Amino acid sequence: MPSSYQRQLTELRTTLQKDKREKEALVPKGAENRAREFERLSEAANTVRQQVEQLRRQQQAIDVLGDYVNDFRNRLAEDALTQLKLRHRDVQFDDTQWSVFKTDFVGDVGQTIDKAQAHAASRIKHLEGETDEQSAQSDSEPQPPQSSFLPKGQDLTALPLALLSREENRLQRLIGIDADKRKRHKVLSEKIRQSELQIKKLEKAVDEAKGADNAIEALIAQRSADYEGVFQGLVAEEEALQKLYLPLSDRLRVASGALGKLTFSVKRVVDVAAWAQQGESLIDTRRTGDFQGRGALLEVAERELAPAWRTGDATQVSEAMKAFIAAHDKAIIEGAKADRTNKAGWLAWRANVSEWLYGTNHISLTYGMRFERVDIETLSPGTRGIVLLLLYLAIDLEDDRPLIIDQPEENLDPKSIFDELVGLFRRAKQRRQIIIVTHNANLIVNTDADQVIVARCGELRPGHLPRITYKSGALEDPTIRHQVCDILEGGEQAFKQRAKRLGVSLK
Repeated sequence: MPSSYQRQLTELRTTLQKDKREKEALVPKGAENRAREFERLSEAANTVRQQVEQLRRQQQAIDVLGDYVNDFRNRLAEDALTQLKLRHRDVQFDDTQWSVFKTDFVGDVGQTIDKAQAHAASRIKHLEGETDEQSAQSDSEPQPPQSSFLPKGQDLTALPLALLSREENRLQRLIGIDADKRKRHKVLSEKIRQSELQIKKLEKAVDEAKGADNAIEALIAQRSADYEGVFQGLVAEEEALQKLYLPLSDRLRVASGALGKLTFSVKRVVDVAAWAQQGESLIDTRRTGDFQGRGALLEVAERELAPAWRTGDATQVSEAMKAFIAAHDKAIIEGAKADRTNKAGWLAWRANVSEWLYGTNHISLTYGMRFERVDIETLSPGTRGIVLLLLYLAIDLEDDRPLIIDQPEENLDPKSIFDELVGLFRRAKQRRQIIIVTHNANLIVNTDADQVIVARCGELRPGHLPRITYKSGALEDPTIRHQVCDILEGGEQAFKQRAKRLGVSLK
């Protein structure tokens, strides 16, 4: 409940009690019964006055509605029809055809408005009543009549206001106070009436405020639950990915060599700086407080929210945000980049703050392979290519389609080629045809290639493409072995020279 409402209620109730005491003091001794009758009568008259005021407000609202109907028919409907014609000019209708598209109300709204106004006017006339000349003359007599003007046994609130006011005046005069006091008594009576009306309005506003507070609390709880729900979905997706790739993870866990260095990872990417930057666009960082100075919000977020964002479950994230808001809500409000006197602007700012606090655009889920704890995306193109090839050969155990690979030995030393690739190729060739373009002898000799195709490029000729010739055969063919030796080892003499330097005896 707003404190301003409570403060106004307290002040009004204090003033009301003071005015009632002053009013009671104006009544002479022995006139208390008539004063009490006067109060009962005034209460009934006030009830009728409130009904009249309500009907007059209804009349004003009906007038506003009538103005809107006239404005709609004379301007808004014409504007809408004009826009419709412009958007659909290609239909080429004439004015008569377009006239049926003009928007209007389905019934006789003018008659409905007139009837409502007439009914309200009739009710006001009935409630107010009329003052006849005889009543006016009796009110001006030196001594008021002793008998009441009101019919006996009838509900006072069902009587016309003019009659009630006349009876109020008679009782005031009979109470026996002089003209000045009677005038003051009348002023106090009206003031008390207005105070009581204002108190009722404020009490209604307090009840509405309490309802609004409850509604706000419910909305905040729902927003927090929705926020937690988003992370529940994120965690569920994370767990689903882990489960989906569990067979691959298990296979890599028991693999040797380069494959054993591969791991599958699922992780959250949290851009705390982007979240903090959005918050700083809504908060004046020049103000003294929790977020004073550029970067202060980022430091707080890294300390209080980022750990839960990065590794926490849905409940931990929700609790971290609740704690953050509880600790810093006052600082956020005090640093608002919005004018509180501008209701629309203030509400828009509050909505933007809520969207910022509970936003999740700065959090995303990524998954992929890592090689020696380094994301594959950050490896060099050559290393990334060979790692992916090793992974493909290791897990693709069902495919029997031909596989073509261009120079898989790039970025690998001969020993690694023998250790990593040869065994995988030898197993893969048992179920599928493998075609390799290579300059490495290990991949030809040690994989037991069934057929070797040697491509040679002829001399370049002006204006023509070079001639390419092919020679194919098995390694058992001496000619093929000789060409493999020439191309991959530099020839027999080069091979012997390397053997001599290494101290290897060749037969």
